[in-house]
Amino acid sequence: YLWETQQQPPYDLFYHHSNIRLLYKFLPKTSVYVSADNVAYTYRNTAEAATFNRPNGYPLRIVAGLNGLITSKLAFDIYGGYLNGFYSYGPSPNTGIAGLSLTWKPLALTSLTLAYRHDALNALLGVYANYDNLSASVLQQVWRFAGFLRLAYQNTRYEGIVAGSSVVNSDGLPTSTRTDNQFVLNARVDY
Repeated sequence: YLWETQQQPPYDLFYHHSNIRLLYKFLPKTSVYVSADNVAYTYRNTAEAATFNRPNGYPLRIVAGLNGLITSKLAFDIYGGYLNGFYSYGPSPNTGIAGLSLTWKPLALTSLTLAYRHDALNALLGVYANYDNLSASVLQQVWRFAGFLRLAYQNTRYEGIVAGSSVVNSDGLPTSTRTDNQFVLNARVDY
């Protein structure tokens, strides 16, 4: 990611993503899996970036899960794992991660999904953010068109916000953390 103007703090970023997933299928529609995921976040202007608390990071995520069918119309995916950020300085996530999704297909061309996810991510505001996401979605196909609608609530907790930024707590004092609560509605039609 490269910013078009130098008016922004030096957030220019290169990243390299690698992952591996091992899957074992058993029963007609059930599988167990293990996956490992690593991203190397390298900021281009590291000397300037240090002023803005933008450390290089190497988050490692390891997850084990199970997915399959509960009934012929109800599918699930459940997983749990561990994440460590390995940031060069400042706070670094060292946390458990988890997720669960249930998908119900009442008709051949209709799909309803309810999902929850607890995870962490690299963030522009602060060093990283922990988040909890709860969503409900519907996918409907009509002829060659597919309509998708998703409503989600996300609680995001930013960590490692640089001193001197404009982020303040409820008392008006500078803080290194921030919490956002967001509702997001996505709608899409595909042909």
